[in-house]
Amino acid sequence: MQRTMRPTLAVCAMAVVGSWELFGVVGAEPVAGDAAAPQKQSADEKAIRQSAAAFVKAFNAGDAQAIAALWTTDGEYVDPWGQRSEGREAIGKQYAEFFGARPDTKMKINVEAVRLLSDGAAIEEGTATLTTGQEATPSRAHYVAIHVKNEDGWRMASVRDVAMPPAASDGLRSLEWLVGRWSAEHAGARVTLVSQWIAERQYLQRRFKTTRGDEVLATSTEIVGWCPIRGQVVSWTFASDGGRAHGLWVPIDKRWVVEAAGVTVDGSPTMAVNVWNPLEGGAIGWRSTGRMFGNVAQRDARDVVFEPQSPVHETEKREK
Repeated sequence: MQRTMRPTLAVCAMAVVGSWELFGVVGAEPVAGDAAAPQKQSADEKAIRQSAAAFVKAFNAGDAQAIAALWTTDGEYVDPWGQRSEGREAIGKQYAEFFGARPDTKMKINVEAVRLLSDGAAIEEGTATLTTGQEATPSRAHYVAIHVKNEDGWRMASVRDVAMPPAASDGLRSLEWLVGRWSAEHAGARVTLVSQWIAERQYLQRRFKTTRGDEVLATSTEIVGWCPIRGQVVSWTFASDGGRAHGLWVPIDKRWVVEAAGVTVDGSPTMAVNVWNPLEGGAIGWRSTGRMFGNVAQRDARDVVFEPQSPVHETEKREK
């Protein structure tokens, strides 16, 4: 339910100038259109889902004995690292040790399926997430629980967890400071930047506009997301003149270094290394080096400071 005992962590973030609820609640109604979700639950399935809810309640209360009582007397639990606990006493001891070390850990689960194999056996599958105190990234696991029915009702005979990679929204948490509205003066023009979360916080959208007086010189839109294959933050930038670029984001201290490669509308390749870093008072610094246009090296851009134009929290409320 997570029955996982050791949360894993992950963090990440990115950009280029020039241009949860993730888990449901136990026992929640199935999502419309989910062919696998049963339209009507049997009494046995309801009992198993109630057992899952009891597990979460006991876990969040730090009650190791109540958790152990949900297993059969000879039940087993196997965590994502292959550690096995057999019997109620061992399982209860494992949870007691965990709660002693991490008393502020809380759990949510999403029961994805309950399949009755016979009158006395069933399989439950789902996803669990753990959050601990102020840790930025929760840990997640896919679990499979085998239930058997005895004189005490439905009890877990075997539970196995498999660790899951962080969701996209987890990998992007480090970019929260890039959400807001800023402006800067650069090369005699004014550049405005508006950033907001989109698609249920799975992506960060950044919009740039360059003006001189009332004339709009250029606009661009950048979409920042998490690439599970690379295991890092990436970005895609689309400019109003038809150019585009792709960026790989690398965190260094508090800064984000973006290695960007693109192409202009006429097919000329472009390259740059852009650095974004937080400054005092909510400002953001930007620097661009290693710039190439075609096969010709370009001068580094001077440092630019983007000053905040409105409080971040107000912008978030307005843009969501």
